[in-house]
Amino acid sequence: MFPQHLGDYVESKIGLEAQQIDGNGDANNSGIDRQDFYSGVLSVVANYDSDGDGDDNDITITISDSDSSGGTYAEYESVDVTIDDDEDKLFEVDLDLKGAKQYLEVEVDADGDSADTLTVAATLTLGGSVEKPV
Repeated sequence: MFPQHLGDYVESKIGLEAQQIDGNGDANNSGIDRQDFYSGVLSVVANYDSDGDGDDNDITITISDSDSSGGTYAEYESVDVTIDDDEDKLFEVDLDLKGAKQYLEVEVDADGDSADTLTVAATLTLGGSVEKPV
């Protein structure tokens, strides 16, 4: 996918507050209002600690959408990435949100060992506004 042009007006939202999950756990945040923004960049920072056994972890980063903040979310876009043991890594996902519903959910799903830990946080930068945000 080509990088999205964010335009003249941007707004940053918390995609995921910093948190530590099991190596095979997940973290999510829903109810992110993208009203009037048609592109975005999801930045996910992660650190994986496999307790010294050198394993890597396969992670799925998913953006889902819904008509209401408390509604049912359906997958809009998803990417699979890998992080090595004891690595700090930044993953960026370019988003074309023209077909997305108003509310977004960010989910990070790890597929490692439950004894390991994954620390994650994410920021969603929205752009491409048709009107200047208030």
